Amino acid sequence: VCQEGAALNQNSSVTYSTLQDAINGAASGDTIKLLQNLVESNLTISNSVVLKSGVYSLDVSGTLDVPVNKTMTWFENTLNITGAGIINNNGTLHNKAIIQNTNPVNNTGVYKGTGQLTGNLLTTGQTQPGN
Repeated sequence: VCQEGAALNQNSSVTYSTLQDAINGAASGDTIKLLQNLVESNLTISNSVVLKSGVYSLDVSGTLDVPVNKTMTWFENTLNITGAGIINNNGTLHNKAIIQNTNPVNNTGVYKGTGQLTGNLLTTGQTQPGN
């Protein structure tokens, strides 16, 4: 559930009422900063972005989808995949913080980073340590 001022595109200085709108409105490589704790049912990474949470967390209860040729970088704090939620990574998932999930991450793309992943990584893709 997102309210007014949920996310800020730090490159364009535009504030969005939903995180999905911020991702959709981003240019490739833009940094989206959370402005509050957010709970999302589903997210699709329609543009390659850095999600910077600061002191806030993001809970996804449905599907977090990273399509082919897209990159999501999770930077700071915790991304919680809750309930029956899943991550489908067909692009690049770059973890620089903490991703907690009770269900496996389906990885056919690239999973990389120096962050912590709690849960299983089901991979037919690549894993790359480091940044």
